Amino acid sequence: MTAYKPDRKAAPERGATPPSPIPRPQPEGRDRAAPQIRRGEFYRHVAASLRDHAVSTSSLVVAERITRHAEEIVPVRFRQPHLTFISWHTGFGPYEADIADQRVSMPAGARPKLVVLPPRAAILGEFHLTGLCQYDVFTIDPALVHAQGRSLLERALIFEDDALLASMHALIEWQHDPTFSLMAEGWALQALARLPGVAPPAPSLQRRIERPGLLQIEDYIAANLDRRIGTIELADLLSMPVSRFAAAFRLSTGQSLSRFVRARRLERAEVLLRATDWPIAWIARSVGYAGIRYFAERFRRHSGLAPEAYRQRTRG
Repeated sequence: MTAYKPDRKAAPERGATPPSPIPRPQPEGRDRAAPQIRRGEFYRHVAASLRDHAVSTSSLVVAERITRHAEEIVPVRFRQPHLTFISWHTGFGPYEADIADQRVSMPAGARPKLVVLPPRAAILGEFHLTGLCQYDVFTIDPALVHAQGRSLLERALIFEDDALLASMHALIEWQHDPTFSLMAEGWALQALARLPGVAPPAPSLQRRIERPGLLQIEDYIAANLDRRIGTIELADLLSMPVSRFAAAFRLSTGQSLSRFVRARRLERAEVLLRATDWPIAWIARSVGYAGIRYFAERFRRHSGLAPEAYRQRTRG
């Protein structure tokens, strides 16, 4: 594949009127076909005060980091329509709970395990919280599981997987990045492959994406750098299944989708810094970053300079 050429889309002239500020990107939410849900069928209740709740979404994955506080035994009730991963990390003492009709207990001092719930499975129990507690809840749309040719879980999984836990923690750190959708969907594909006892997808030959298809993907990405881009919409351009598209893209380019799109955003930002007098905040929004501080941090990692310093140096 040819190297990316920033001038494929003409840069604005210096002094040109900047674009209208792009509204802060809203979570893409769950633009999924709504299941038939009866009132009260799904619920989430933890009887502890909420201190922080960070949520990031793609069209197929929702990642949440939740912080609560209590120093007592609290009841917990949980039932959701999606495949759910729950990781408890700090502030949890012993507990006893029915998890998808399995009686589970954790004694004091034991290491919390990862819980994976099938759609519509429930947790009902009592947890001893020891002050501030923090846990992650990730949900995957069952449509992604079916798209991979996998079968859904029939029972809850409660197990240890340090690599999977580490990947969940790492993904949360990217919650403000405009490539989060691509990263979350890539994480979901890898997480499904690691689940013990889940039927693997039907074997298929890995194939590269031909050059015309790659150019089509590049042009689409270049035209949509001001917003979040999802794996599904890119796969749809070539009429490919999501899981096969992600693997074929990596095979064809040597990069993950998220890394490729992030580089295109920052390369466009370099062009705008050199060619326009637009404020840094406008440039950040025009390449998909809602916050100037996060944009500046990512740009510095990419170029070695803060945005304003880069502009000054490249203009001599």
